[in-house]
Amino acid sequence: GTGSYRVRVTNAAGCDAWSDPIAVTVLGVEGNAQPVAGDFIRGFESWPNPVAGVLTVDVRLGAASTSELSLHDLLGREVWRFARATQDSGYTQRFDVSALRPGLYLLRLHAGGETRSRMLLLR
Repeated sequence: GTGSYRVRVTNAAGCDAWSDPIAVTVLGVEGNAQPVAGDFIRGFESWPNPVAGVLTVDVRLGAASTSELSLHDLLGREVWRFARATQDSGYTQRFDVSALRPGLYLLRLHAGGETRSRMLLLR
C-alpha cells in the first residue's frame, strides 16, 4: 500500500542495518478495460510481456494529438520517455529495452489530458 517503507537486513551474526525510508505511492493499474464513450485514449496495448528484447506498443487515440510514453521503475524513477505527434489517431512503435535492468516497470501513456498505465516485466 501507499506509505513510507524501510528495509532491514540482518546477517548470520545477528547484526542488522536499516535502509533510509522510501515513499511509495500505489497507482491504479487497469486491466483490459473497455473504452468509455468520450475517452480520448481508445487503445493502449504492449507486447510481449514479459519482454527481453524489443517491446511493441500500440496506441489508439480519439483524434490526432501529441502523446507521450514513459517507462518508470518501481521506485518511480523515469527510465525513458518518448513523445510523438500523430497526424492520425494512432501508431505502433517498437522499443529496444534489452539494455535496461530486469525487473518490473510501469509503462505510462499520456495523451489528451488522460493517462493510462501497464505493468511490464523485463527479463
